[in-house]
Amino acid sequence: MTRISVHFKVVELLIFTFFSQFCSENKAVMQVKWIDIHTHRKWNRPDLLFVRQAWSISLAKPGYFLSNGIHPWQAEKAFFDVNWDSLLQNPQVLFVGESGLDRLKPNLDAQMNAFRWMIDLATRHQKPLLIHNVRMHQEIQRELKSVDCPIILHGFSANQQQLDAWLKFPRVYFSLGMRELQRGLLPIPLNRLFFETDTARNDVQQAYHHFCHHTQIPLEELQKQVIQNFNEITANRLFISYQNH
Repeated sequence: MTRISVHFKVVELLIFTFFSQFCSENKAVMQVKWIDIHTHRKWNRPDLLFVRQAWSISLAKPGYFLSNGIHPWQAEKAFFDVNWDSLLQNPQVLFVGESGLDRLKPNLDAQMNAFRWMIDLATRHQKPLLIHNVRMHQEIQRELKSVDCPIILHGFSANQQQLDAWLKFPRVYFSLGMRELQRGLLPIPLNRLFFETDTARNDVQQAYHHFCHHTQIPLEELQKQVIQNFNEITANRLFISYQNH
C-alpha cells in the first residue's frame, strides 16, 4: 500500500469516526420522500432512505444504513466470532436482523437458537428487530411476548386472524413489498406500516403508488406517515423529515 493510499484511508476513517460520534450525540437530520425499510440492493436516489441487509460494515457510511443479523437460512453457520455488540453500536446499523423462523427450511432448532440470540441483542441495544417469518406466526409470537423493542415483520403475509393476533403487539410494524400487496390488502393501520423492496428490482415507489391507488389515501399523507413511523421505531436517533421539493 502506498503512502498516499494510507493517508487516504486515515482521512476516510477520521471522517467516518466524526460522523458516527455526531450521530450518537445529535439528531442527524435527513429530508426524504421515500423509505425502503428492507432491501438487499443499493439505491441511488437523494430523496430515498433505504436500509440494506448487508454484512460488510465498510458499507456503513453517512446516509447509508444497514441491518445485520443471522438469517434463519444461515442459522447453522458459525457466527460466534462476530463481535455483535461492537457491530450494533455503530449508529449506521439501524436494525437487528433479518432473523426469525422459516417452516420451509430444515433445522428449526438451530433457527430458534439464532433467533433467541438476535432477540437478546435487539433488546439490549434497543434497536428494532427485523423478522423473517414463513408460516411460523404462533411460534414467533411466543418468543416475542416479553420483548420491549420495535419489531418489523418484513414481507408480511397473513390472513385476517393472524393479523389480528399481531396487532395485539403494540410495537409491531408491518412491511409490505409488491409481492405482498398484489395478494390483496389487509387492514393494517397506517401508523404501523412500512414498504420494502427486499430482493426485487422494482423501486419502493411502486409499492407506495399501488397502496395509494387501492386505498385512495393521498400519496403525501402516506409518505409523511411512514416517515413518522420510522422516527418512532428509531426513537428519533436519526430524525427524518419530509422533503417538500
